[in-house]
Amino acid sequence: MLRYLVILVLLAALVPFVPGLVERWTQAQAPSPAAGQAAQATGGSLKLKAEPNGHFIAGTRINGRTLKMMVDTGATLVALPQSDARRAGIRPEDKDFTARINTANGIIAAAPVKIETLELGPLYLRDVDAVVIPDASLSTPLLGMSALRRFKRFDISGDTMLLVQ
Repeated sequence: MLRYLVILVLLAALVPFVPGLVERWTQAQAPSPAAGQAAQATGGSLKLKAEPNGHFIAGTRINGRTLKMMVDTGATLVALPQSDARRAGIRPEDKDFTARINTANGIIAAAPVKIETLELGPLYLRDVDAVVIPDASLSTPLLGMSALRRFKRFDISGDTMLLVQ
């Protein structure tokens, strides 16, 4: 009887950790959506449809973690909010925030990093230059030119963006 009581107490102690473990496992197992709601992949290319607000949202996997990013041709680098970077296994320390970046809201500190793997549907990039920015300064991950320029081409026609590898 005591054995069952000990097992019950141990199981009860583990209950608070289950949701986090389940979320982490399901994120790792989830297939990568190619874009927000409308994307079409064929071979080494990917078509994205603009959202109603005109922005292109790409469903990506960074280091195996699913992340929706806004395509930003005006951003020199891929930019990740610190919380999203952490979920993708990218954890710069405070001392790593050495870069200064000009934004519409002024100059902010950023940590230069390399993304090991970045996937957009069937498209795959390795060792992508990026920056991690504190969450207070960036709320939406940006797919910038450090990734886009590595494609054979990318075109925007009306409400459709085509990425070709």
